[in-house]
Amino acid sequence: MMYIGDKTQFINTGLDEPDMQLYICPFCGAEKEVAEKYDLFQKMFFPLWWKDTICECGEQMERKIK
Repeated sequence: MMYIGDKTQFINTGLDEPDMQLYICPFCGAEKEVAEKYDLFQKMFFPLWWKDTICECGEQMERKIK
């Protein structure tokens, strides 16, 4: 098999384990770990499922700053 070009740029992010990030509710203070994946196009981390960022009290949680 012959490769043309730089084959180091081939990254399959679907095979990587998701990163876990701590989210906190600004209203009740509850904390929860949420799985995140890195988006190569936007160069940012995003939750795998946005529903995971909803607190038990019904509010949107925010990423906890370390």
